[in-house]
Amino acid sequence: MSSRKKTGGIVPKKSKIFSLLLFSFFITDIFAYSIETKKILEVLPGAEQIYRRDEPLPYYEGYNKEGNVFIGIAFVTSEVCPDAVWGFRSKISTLIGVNKEGKIVGIKILSESEDNRYTKGLLKEGSWFINQFIGKSIRDTFAVGKDIDAISGATISSTAFIHSIHKGLYLVSNLILNARKEAFQEEPVQEEPVKFASSVSFLTQVDFLVLFIIGLALYGYIMRKKFLRYITLAFSIVYIGFIKGGGASISDVVRIFRFEFPVFSNNFYWYSLWIVIILSLIFLGRFYCGWLCPFGGIQEVLHRINPLKVLVSFSADKYVRLIKYLNLTIILVIAFLAKNINLANNIAAFIEPFATFFKISGVRIVWIYLGIIIIASFLIPRCYCRYFCPLGAFFAFIDTATSSTKLKMARIELPEKNNCKGCKIASKVCHMGGICYEEKEGRASLEKSECIKCNECKFVCPAIWERNELS
Repeated sequence: MSSRKKTGGIVPKKSKIFSLLLFSFFITDIFAYSIETKKILEVLPGAEQIYRRDEPLPYYEGYNKEGNVFIGIAFVTSEVCPDAVWGFRSKISTLIGVNKEGKIVGIKILSESEDNRYTKGLLKEGSWFINQFIGKSIRDTFAVGKDIDAISGATISSTAFIHSIHKGLYLVSNLILNARKEAFQEEPVQEEPVKFASSVSFLTQVDFLVLFIIGLALYGYIMRKKFLRYITLAFSIVYIGFIKGGGASISDVVRIFRFEFPVFSNNFYWYSLWIVIILSLIFLGRFYCGWLCPFGGIQEVLHRINPLKVLVSFSADKYVRLIKYLNLTIILVIAFLAKNINLANNIAAFIEPFATFFKISGVRIVWIYLGIIIIASFLIPRCYCRYFCPLGAFFAFIDTATSSTKLKMARIELPEKNNCKGCKIASKVCHMGGICYEEKEGRASLEKSECIKCNECKFVCPAIWERNELS
């Protein structure tokens, strides 16, 4: 009796739990499928039956209610052309509906985590940016400025979106629709084969202005022209900052290490900037920080216009600057160990207030954070760069690791004890607080990883200038 009760009381309970779990998974699967089907029907007007196909590439066929009239196909860009869907911060996965004539009849973005401060909320159904693709086919060029308009200030995101639609449409038109029409002896979607091309020509993407700014900065640095640094920073603030959106980001570093690159011909600006950053880090040091960073330039302007200055002791500065290394660690751990790229990008968007400042757009908490940074920058030179910037922390690591590769012009050697007059003028002009005068030693010391190659110490200290001219 006891064994029966045991069997009758416990086993059925487990069986019920198992049944409930199985039922819940079944219901969840049906619910997910119904949502997916609903979205496909929304981008394929007139279709009522949907069939999934996986050859020659993943897509969905749409038919009428009776299943005897072909309506069109739908495809997801991240499935058909995964190499082309990377925007500025994330994959932009899009569901596209194409009728049997090969024209786009519906678009729905399935997932993306681009920064809304750049995209201006235009990556959503019903916006003018999305609506301009309706009715287009592979006979259209998809050329920015010709038959497609990009989102101003979100070049990488919008051109990636355009490129993924164009490439996906080309593939499904040629491999699926044309093959189907050939089987039914109908006129093909395109009368003659065309070679897939980038959505914009290379020459139109060459950013001559950013090349000019980079060239001017390199010339000014090599020739040690102080006024050219200020001119370069002014150009950078206006163009790289307000027009392009703020320059390099720690999110770019995450993408580079994940080997997720935007299409080259559509993103010449991005590649130009990062090629210069990487090469300069190896051979010059943190050149970008001192000569090209637009937010760094803004902080210098704020500090110079304020007569009240706060001097942070070298010992205190040494500990507070660890915050930026903590910020870097948090982002990298979440991105690579936790493998949550979206969360890492969202945290980076908060820690880096570039877009909020230059695009004048952001949520309240980021505006509060930016306000604190701006107030602090009035009092402390390059406060954000010194204490909070995760990108600067990453550059400091690379700068230290590549110290043996630095060119002669990049080396900053402080004067020996006998040549140092103890005026401390170099430490006063160092934006990063990297120069400290040691009373006991009777000479200054330099924290090389914090040096942003601004050359300000060389400009004001004859002993430093003389030593580096002879080294």
